[in-house]
Amino acid sequence: MKHLLVFLFSFGLSAAVFGQYSAFRELYLIELEKEKCLELFEITKEKKDPLMMAYHGASLAMLADFGFNPVKKMEQFNTGSELITIAIELDPKNIEIRLIRLSIQLEAPDFLGFNCCVNQDLSAVKNALKNNWLSSDSNYKMKIMSFFEHRGITLY
Repeated sequence: MKHLLVFLFSFGLSAAVFGQYSAFRELYLIELEKEKCLELFEITKEKKDPLMMAYHGASLAMLADFGFNPVKKMEQFNTGSELITIAIELDPKNIEIRLIRLSIQLEAPDFLGFNCCVNQDLSAVKNALKNNWLSSDSNYKMKIMSFFEHRGITLY
């Protein structure tokens, strides 16, 4: 997970919402850094809605990468992945949450067992992109494309 490009997006949301989530995007479309993960953790700890819950879960899962105790790292990753799973159960059509889960699944080691929905989430992301998802934010779309291209995944 050291090379996880964290990406949080606000697809198809209004300008007001775009501003609300811009702080997350600043912390998520970067090389994995402990300080940025901690900052993301802090600004999402309220977990008031499914999207915030997913961001918070992602921050926990990523922070596990910086721990030393294997048991605590596993517990932290599992807590993070559980929050992401709950967020999807609460808002299953939210592509942004599916992208968060997909990014964590793609970067997590297989032994963690958090890879149940890669194909399902990838299909949802591909369909959304085909339907002009992110048409108003080409910068983030390019970063997303780069994330997947780096992993040998074609989105179109």
